Amino acid sequence: MRVITIIILRVLTILQGVVGHQPATEEEWWYSVCRGERLDQAMLWPSTQADAYLQPINSPWDGNMYRELAQWGYTESERSQMCDFDAFWGLDKAFEGIRMDPRSTQRQGPNKCFHVGHGDPHKTRPDGSHWQLSEQTYVAPGGRVNRVTGAFSTIGVNPISGMVFFISRKSAFEAAKALWGQNSPHEDELPALRATSDFAWAFWNREVRFSTITAIWSICVTNQITLSILEVAMKTYLPPPGQQRANGFQVWPGTDFEMHTIEAQAILGTPNGIGAGFFLAQHKHQLGGNKMIYKITVFKAFQPVTEDDSINLIFWVKDSGFINGRADVGVVGKNIFEKSKVVKRSADGRNFVREHTIIGV
Repeated sequence: MRVITIIILRVLTILQGVVGHQPATEEEWWYSVCRGERLDQAMLWPSTQADAYLQPINSPWDGNMYRELAQWGYTESERSQMCDFDAFWGLDKAFEGIRMDPRSTQRQGPNKCFHVGHGDPHKTRPDGSHWQLSEQTYVAPGGRVNRVTGAFSTIGVNPISGMVFFISRKSAFEAAKALWGQNSPHEDELPALRATSDFAWAFWNREVRFSTITAIWSICVTNQITLSILEVAMKTYLPPPGQQRANGFQVWPGTDFEMHTIEAQAILGTPNGIGAGFFLAQHKHQLGGNKMIYKITVFKAFQPVTEDDSINLIFWVKDSGFINGRADVGVVGKNIFEKSKVVKRSADGRNFVREHTIIGV
C-alpha cells in the first residue's frame, strides 16, 4: 500500500471562544476541515473524477419527488411565514444589501417555503382519536413496514434570484432516537429518502425552470457543532490586507471566508454546510455542469420572534473552472486521514501552531 502526502497545512489555531458558544476541539475542527475539503473537491471535478471524494456522486433522487416523498412516509404542509425573511427572521439588511425581495409568496413575494415531515402529526384514527407519531407506521417501497421517525425539513426557494434556503431540520436519525427512545436506530429502519439536500433538490425542481443557482443559505444556525466551528473560524481567519480581524460575529455584511482558506473548508464541513455541498456535487448534470462554492458569508441578525441574535450563513455559488482553477485541486484516494503535531506553542499554552498532513491511502 502506497502512502501519499497530499498537503501540509500550517494553521495558527486559537481554541478560545467568546461567551455563548463552546469552541470546537482540535478533533472536531480538523474533522470538519477534512470533510469540507472533500466536498469542495467533489464540487470542482466532473463526476468521473469526483467520485473519489464523494459516493454516490450522483444522487439516486431526482425530479419533483411528490410520489417518492409519499411512498417513504412523508407529509407535506404549508409554512409560508417561514419564508418572510424580514418580518420573521430579521434579515432585512442582508436582503437589501443584495437587492432581493425578502417577502414570502403569501405576501406576494418570490420566496416559497416547503415543509416536509416524516409522519403526520395531525393524523387521526378511524374512531377520531389522535394517532401519535410514535405509533404511526408506513409501508416502504419493497413492502417493509417501518415506523415514522418524526424527522422534518423546512426549505425555501427563490426562483428569481436562484437561491435555496435551509431553514430548519431534524434528521431522521436524531428524530428516531428521540421518538423511539433508541440510542442508535438501524439504517434499515430509516427512510432511504432522508437527506436535506435531496428534499431541497425536489423543491428546487418544482419552482425553478431557467434560473441558475447563485447561493444557498443556512438560516438561524442552532447546531452546536456548527457554532463551535464558527467560533474557531472567527478567531483564526486572516483578514484582507489593511483590515483587522472582526471581534466576533458581525451584522450584515458580516465576514467573508474565501473557499481556499482552511476556515471556509471547516465551515463547509459542518452539519449546516454539507447540505449545500451535496446539493451541488450530486446534481452536476441537472445544474448544467460543475458548480462550486467560492465564498461563505457569516453574519448575525436580530431575530424578532425570539428577540435574540441569530447566526446565518450564505454559500455563494458559481460555475467551476477546475481546469484553469485553483492550484489546490489534487488527487486523493477514497480513504483519507491526517496526522498532526504541535510545532510551536505560546507561553500560556493556549495558542499554538499545529502541522497537519492529510494522507491518502
